Amino acid sequence: IKYFAKEDIPTNATIVFEQVIAIDFEVNCFDNFIGAELFGLYEIFDPAAKISLMEKIFKNRLEGYLYHGNYDYDPHEKNDMLNFREPVEEMIHSINNYHLYQQQTQGGIYYILAANYRLICK
Repeated sequence: IKYFAKEDIPTNATIVFEQVIAIDFEVNCFDNFIGAELFGLYEIFDPAAKISLMEKIFKNRLEGYLYHGNYDYDPHEKNDMLNFREPVEEMIHSINNYHLYQQQTQGGIYYILAANYRLICK
């Protein structure tokens, strides 16, 4: 990423996210990048937004599996492997231990749900 160690003095830096439990990316296909001009890293504090990201990824996993496979899926069968929610529920119970970061870029927006991050300046 571009990082300014001092005002108007850019330096190369790397963001290392730790204990990542979810990532999402939305591509910006606009002819300009209004809204991403800051190239910023922000934190979203709303616990519902964190849970929403986890649920979205859980649903995408299920839909992706069904799209590519011939699987006799029963949405009402608790023991169906695609309905196995125990890891998701464990994360939801400890959601306050994680941070939802939004990284804006010219090409889109990353959402990273992780325990923490480190900034490494080069």
